[in-house]
Formats: sequence, C-alpha cells, structure tokens
Amino acid sequence: MHKTKNKSIVLLLLSIFCGILVFGYFRYNSYIQNPIDPSDNTDISFQIEKGQTAKEIADKLEEKELIKNPLSFYIYVRIHNLGKDIISGRFLLNKTMNTPEIIKTISDPKKAEAILTIQEGLTINDIEQKLIKLNLAEKGKVINEVKNFVGWEYYDFLDQKTLKNLELPLEGYL
Repeated sequence: MHKTKNKSIVLLLLSIFCGILVFGYFRYNSYIQNPIDPSDNTDISFQIEKGQTAKEIADKLEEKELIKNPLSFYIYVRIHNLGKDIISGRFLLNKTMNTPEIIKTISDPKKAEAILTIQEGLTINDIEQKLIKLNLAEKGKVINEVKNFVGWEYYDFLDQKTLKNLELPLEGYL
C-alpha cells in the first residue's frame, strides 16, 4: 500500500510538472508570435548600442512597449542562435511587429538608419570615403551620381552652365 501511495504522489507531481511545461510553452509562444498592438503601426525609433546583449535589448524593447516579455525574447534569440545577427544602429519598429519580425529588422543592415554629419570643407571624395566606410555606398557611386546630377531645376542658386564644366559639378555644395 505504501508503494501505491508513493506512485500516486510521483504521478501527481509528474502531471503537475507536465501541465506547467505545457502552459509555459503556450504562454511563451503567445509572447513570441503575437504583437503588442496589431492596429498601432506608429513608428518607434529604437537604438541598439554596439556591444549590447540580447538581455539588454529585450529590456529596452519592453520599456518601449514593443514586446510583452523580455525573457521570452531572450529565450527565442538563444534557441534560434540569433544573437550574433543583431546589429547596432537605429531602427524603426512598431507595435504590430512580433518577436521574429523585430529580430529580422534589427538584424538587417539595410533597415538601420544612419546618421551622417558632413563637416564643412570635405570634398566629394572625402564624403564618398565616409559613406563607403559606413557601408552606405559603393566605391565610385557617389562620384558618379555627382557627375550625372540632373536636379538643377530644384536649386535655382546653382549655375548649371558653369558647374557642368567642372569635373565634379557639386563640389562645395554638399
């Protein structure tokens, strides 16, 4: 009789444990797959600093009300080994995004906003080098665009005839 009672207790504890696991799985899945607000697509600027951990990013996402549960976000990143893909930068996110969509956005260099300050006195070549260094342009692209500039009608202060004769027509105006 004592063995039967022990088996019953073990089965009860095992059932409770399995119930908790199933509940936890469905709760986790709900946090990951469901956005905060499917009807609010207002852009929210989100900054990731170089060296930030997935836990720190998850906490900031929760502060901005972009995710429901930072632990679920962190677990998702770890399970899918996505931490190495997340990049630093500023991103536009919104409350209609679920966790996989947020991670896809913050892992895509093309979705990152770049802030670029062009100091007075820089040449077009200097500007191009700066853009290349930031992975915002390919070599020769900026210079080619400057040489083939066609928006003269929008800038009436530019003397098209004089500037077109120069090697780099917009030198000094960028």
